[in-house]
Amino acid sequence: MLSGFPVWLTNALSPNATPLWTTSDTAILSFALLSLGVEILADAQKSEWRRQKEQGEHNEKFITRGLWSISRHPNYVAEVLFHASIFALSCRSLVTPGVPQSAVLLSSISPVFSYGILRYLSGVPFLEKAGNKKWGDDPAWKRYTSTTPVFWPWARIYA
Repeated sequence: MLSGFPVWLTNALSPNATPLWTTSDTAILSFALLSLGVEILADAQKSEWRRQKEQGEHNEKFITRGLWSISRHPNYVAEVLFHASIFALSCRSLVTPGVPQSAVLLSSISPVFSYGILRYLSGVPFLEKAGNKKWGDDPAWKRYTSTTPVFWPWARIYA
């Protein structure tokens, strides 16, 4: 419910209240599609890595190539960016006469919620804990976790 809130609010508007499509909307939609593509690519890279491992093409314990070389959870990063894009796309419609300003504030919960859940409650913490349990003493794991950001590729945060 929370992740789809901006879309729900936008769809609740009268068609006459919705502003015309602009180049900004096209740019935001393009970013949303790019984010979705990055998520698909990250998942595909991991699936291919697993397939290669099962076929004995490598003996790596964990993936460190492709998008996984710049973030330990690139699929989650892309998912959060997708939710942020949907929020941004909804904002122009929500900042119209007759729509309470609180609607935009409430809609902003969507990407913040997605980020909080994935980064601090479900995805990342469980995967990091499992990785530390399996490979915590492995020098390659220590190097990977000390040189590859845990989430945002541009933020050098490793824990």
